[in-house]
Amino acid sequence: VALRHDHLLRGAVFSEPPLFSLDPAAAQVARRDLAPLVEQAIATGDRRAFVDAFFALMCPDLWSIIDETRKDRYRANADIGLADLRSPSLEVAPADLSVVTVPALIIAGTTSHPSLMSVARGLAAALPDARFVELEGSGHVTYAERPDDFANAVSVFAAELDGRMVVAR
Repeated sequence: VALRHDHLLRGAVFSEPPLFSLDPAAAQVARRDLAPLVEQAIATGDRRAFVDAFFALMCPDLWSIIDETRKDRYRANADIGLADLRSPSLEVAPADLSVVTVPALIIAGTTSHPSLMSVARGLAAALPDARFVELEGSGHVTYAERPDDFANAVSVFAAELDGRMVVAR
């Protein structure tokens, strides 16, 4: 939406979007780490093991703090996750993002998978008006792992957007 219809937005918040086309090297690392999990899940049909292994790799902090009932919700959607991982990702080059005119907040966790952190940093560098915020001790799912810190970062950003609107009037 920010890329194609930014006129509809006052600002945009991104929490480690997996836009791997922004960083091909990070994409290779993610594929290298994820490929065996996907291949094993397809070969064995063990979707539960796939979800557990995926989250242990990509979202270990989240996986360590949620209970089995919440984990089961993710496990129930294993086929969607597998399909998503096997689908082509959105192709966006850093140069494409120069047309985004809205302010952006990019949030990343300090303990996130290196490939996701790299993409988040690349996104922040490519957007003309971006702020990069790291949430200490959070992994990929920043809004669930550090909800208060995430909400605070978004609230500060929203207040700054409101301040810009007052100045612009």
